[in-house]
Amino acid sequence: MLIKLGTCRPGLVAAVTARHGGRTVSLRMPGGPNLVDPGERDWSMETPDDISPDTEWRQDFGQVVWLGPQSRFWVDQTAIPGRPAESQGWPPDPICTGASYTLLESTPQRLRIRSPASPVWQVELTKTWEASPDGTIHFSVEARNVSEKTIRKGLWFNFRATPSARVLVPVVRKTDLCVSGTADLRPSFENGWVSLHAPVPTAVVGSTDAKAFLRPSCGVIRVEAPGGFLELDFPLTPAEAVAEGHAPVEIYRKTNRDSWSILEVEQHAPCVVLGPGETMSHAETWRWVPGADI
Repeated sequence: MLIKLGTCRPGLVAAVTARHGGRTVSLRMPGGPNLVDPGERDWSMETPDDISPDTEWRQDFGQVVWLGPQSRFWVDQTAIPGRPAESQGWPPDPICTGASYTLLESTPQRLRIRSPASPVWQVELTKTWEASPDGTIHFSVEARNVSEKTIRKGLWFNFRATPSARVLVPVVRKTDLCVSGTADLRPSFENGWVSLHAPVPTAVVGSTDAKAFLRPSCGVIRVEAPGGFLELDFPLTPAEAVAEGHAPVEIYRKTNRDSWSILEVEQHAPCVVLGPGETMSHAETWRWVPGADI
């Protein structure tokens, strides 16, 4: 079952599955294309997965929330004694990203859900979607430390976009961009923006991937779509406050051997120290801008 929210006037409409990690699986203007890549699962029909800390990883499509840094995904876990340190970097927490969330509030304009307390990331996530009269959707997350020890983490927003989309990020200098990997992100600079675009290949290719690490001049990302673009607005995190190994904004592209592709539009909140019971939060606003010259 999907939970939908939007406003009476024309604006973005979102659909969320609370039963599979509290993820956004659809974001569109009425009659328009889905701006989120939901993957191949039918989220409206599938029954909840049986999720535990040792559940095998499934490809994490839709818009999700992780906790950085990736190098410490499993460092604080208490669920699997003896898990080797060299396996700490992957996958993300199965509980926060795949388990069923509890429904706290649901109206046509507002949705709040809460994750189980996770023994992997040591947090409980509360996610809120709010559809505004101006047609935007405001998405926010609060993470609470549910352990009895101090943890150090940062909220990490991961928006899976249509793989062929062009992504634009405002930058001041070319040195504000660093690309690592083998996939072709085709960066180009014009009028204070860097454009990243890697069309989906039409032929079978080998696996390639690349990530762009960016220090934007302001907290906005634009994702091109037919008829305009989706704008993501957020509080920009200073580069020095982001978790180690990360940047304030990251764009990840992967093409697999069977030609399916991934485009992740990611942004990071500050990495902070949380004592037992303490919380941190972060937010993002989604806005559709029609027919704009980007």
